Amino acid sequence: MGALMYPWNFAEILKSKKRLLSQAREAETDAPLIIQLVGGYTTHDLADWLKIFNFKSGLKCNVILSEWGGTQRLCLSPNQIKEATSLYILMANWQDLFSREIFDQSIINEDELVAILIGFWEKAAAKGQNIIQCLYSHPHRFSMFNSNATDVYQLTNGINAKLISASQAFSNVLINHTDIASSIYGSLQWYDDRNWHAYGQPLSLEGTLALSHQLSVAVRSLYGQPKKLLILDLDNTLWGDIIGDDGADNINIGPDTSLGRPFYDFQVYIKSLQKKGVLLAICSKNEEKIALSGFDHTGMHLKPSDFAAMKINWNNKSENIVEICKELNLGLSSIVFIDDNPAERDEVRMSLPDVSVPEIGNDPSEYVKILDLNQFFIHHDGLTVEDKKRNDLYADNKKRLNDEALFIDHESFIKSLETIIWIEKFIPANIDRVHQLFNKTNQFNLNTIRLSKKDLELISISDKNITMTARASDKYGDHGLISALYGTINNKSLAIDNWVMSCRVFDRTIEFALFDALVNICLSLKIDTVIGTHTPTNTNYVISDLYMKLGFEKIGEESTLPNETTEWSISIDQKTSLNNHHCEIKYEY
Repeated sequence: MGALMYPWNFAEILKSKKRLLSQAREAETDAPLIIQLVGGYTTHDLADWLKIFNFKSGLKCNVILSEWGGTQRLCLSPNQIKEATSLYILMANWQDLFSREIFDQSIINEDELVAILIGFWEKAAAKGQNIIQCLYSHPHRFSMFNSNATDVYQLTNGINAKLISASQAFSNVLINHTDIASSIYGSLQWYDDRNWHAYGQPLSLEGTLALSHQLSVAVRSLYGQPKKLLILDLDNTLWGDIIGDDGADNINIGPDTSLGRPFYDFQVYIKSLQKKGVLLAICSKNEEKIALSGFDHTGMHLKPSDFAAMKINWNNKSENIVEICKELNLGLSSIVFIDDNPAERDEVRMSLPDVSVPEIGNDPSEYVKILDLNQFFIHHDGLTVEDKKRNDLYADNKKRLNDEALFIDHESFIKSLETIIWIEKFIPANIDRVHQLFNKTNQFNLNTIRLSKKDLELISISDKNITMTARASDKYGDHGLISALYGTINNKSLAIDNWVMSCRVFDRTIEFALFDALVNICLSLKIDTVIGTHTPTNTNYVISDLYMKLGFEKIGEESTLPNETTEWSISIDQKTSLNNHHCEIKYEY
């Protein structure tokens, strides 16, 4: 996976293309994500690389190419809207806007083009389909115009501004700023006129790779799993020099010196990630007391309180990372590890291949760029209350863990928490968090069914469905909305379609309280049977015995096939209650 992180080795990627594409194509057979490229030029190479980048980031997809023609013409064709498509990527080529006969003469009106594209957005929105709208990049040449003439730059800028403005009204539209990628890699390297004249492909190899990577980031923001935790080394990563040799007063950090400024800027960037809900941790080979003294330096931007976990010792970095995961109850695939030392990076890559380890190098002035271009933590949904409070939530959890040692057993500690659960339906006020839970939760996720907001809104208003959310708090603080469940009613039975819960509240008996609440809701609707299914994945094994613990009985024979869905059933009545939890349940139903 590391080979496809920025910075790329183009030669190595090219040598691996055939093998990577073969792997990605094998995954197409059961790909739930169907992407359609709608564009006015040859996009075969772009589609191949998009499949590869998506596959290497854990997304299986099938990429379908449009017919040949300008994007504006293709968007007018009713054949472009297909029921099975999940996502349309509307390509934008400045050459579609101008006549080949008269140099730099526009062949389309700004407002007319924008109206065509918006019309396509509306059709897709009506079917619950998403759009990635690429903006028009600028040509790679100078042209001279009269002061009153509308040139290519003015035209593309005008169209782009109107598209950005119009997109604010569409929750299904994500704008892709193509010019960002072209400016990073350089317009002259981005385009290839020989390719354009030979077979209608305007981009160079580098441009194709850069654009496909940029698009894969956008796709991942819609359908992928963002990383949750950034683990950082200290010496020559958060500050310059070795604190054990040079002392805290002599490390290079702060905005006022040339040597300290790159590290300071990196810390400012890291702090911005934390404010967006990214958890931070330290993993450093050092003496803990000496290492922590670095945070007393006047040039430090980050503080010890910014970190959800710290492992500062002489153990292997991979061992410490595993311990951090256990402490925070996170999977290895949710982690990004940053270390200036190439030997440490390789040790973690080899020992923990699920951890993302970018080739950060040892030039601190490059750290922000490399971390930012990989966009490990991106997600399309807006920040929820839980995102903004995540660091505080984990800080509260540290207090719980520290205090648990004062109790004679775990059950006594759970009783002491005085946990309160508020039960509510899916409503507009919580739909963003519900959407996030169903699409980002991996461990406590019974069937890993990913849903759009429109899907959830339809489920919430259907009289054939039961929906349930849970907020939790205890004497240490508020956990926020931590669980969501929905099911389908069939006569006097309820089939649980999916149930998710945040890993922050594992091992607190909350799942038993939630099932008690579900039983009470079912009985109020004269439902006497609950049916549940569980589809195993590589990450949800922690709940493989959930239904058994809840008193369900398995239906059918034991399967010998891996990842085979199992079905369970339980009869309920007024006497059904697990009473196997220590939570107070309140209903806002």
